[in-house]
Amino acid sequence: MIILLSVLSFIVGVIIIIAIFGMTQPRTATLERSILINADSETVFAELSSLRNFVTWNPWTRKDPSIEQSFGGEDGTIGSTYSWKGDKTVGEGTMTLTGIEPYGLVTMSMDFGQRGQAKATFVTEEIDGQTRVTWGFESEMGNALRRGLVTAMMKKFVGNDYEQGLKNLKEKIEG
Repeated sequence: MIILLSVLSFIVGVIIIIAIFGMTQPRTATLERSILINADSETVFAELSSLRNFVTWNPWTRKDPSIEQSFGGEDGTIGSTYSWKGDKTVGEGTMTLTGIEPYGLVTMSMDFGQRGQAKATFVTEEIDGQTRVTWGFESEMGNALRRGLVTAMMKKFVGNDYEQGLKNLKEKIEG
């Protein structure tokens, strides 16, 4: 009985620590990763504004080669969609193109079902014949316990995936 109470006390203590940590985290998690690509902004923008192109360089398609994918609407236009269903690594969801400002900004909303919703942005800036691409992510993290569990892991794993995706994009464009 003492062992059971000790284990239970330990578990409750860990939950309290995670919740306290979560209270120190912002309700909205954000992250950005950038890369400089040796191409003009028009070339880069064509990749960023097309969901069919997105699947050729995003890191998640490569993590699950058997991922199921479908597209809706006219690709490269506001309202077009990309849906996926993959293994536990990539999960499932739908991405909708919500905004396009030629050669400068692409916005997308993402619905991960029970895992929540998020917003992604691609901002481009031409610098001396090259283009800086900044890939942004924003999501509400919910209650303190969830923020404590998810925020740090999200920044690490999603951040790493964004970096890999940008490297894949750079390789594809620069050849």
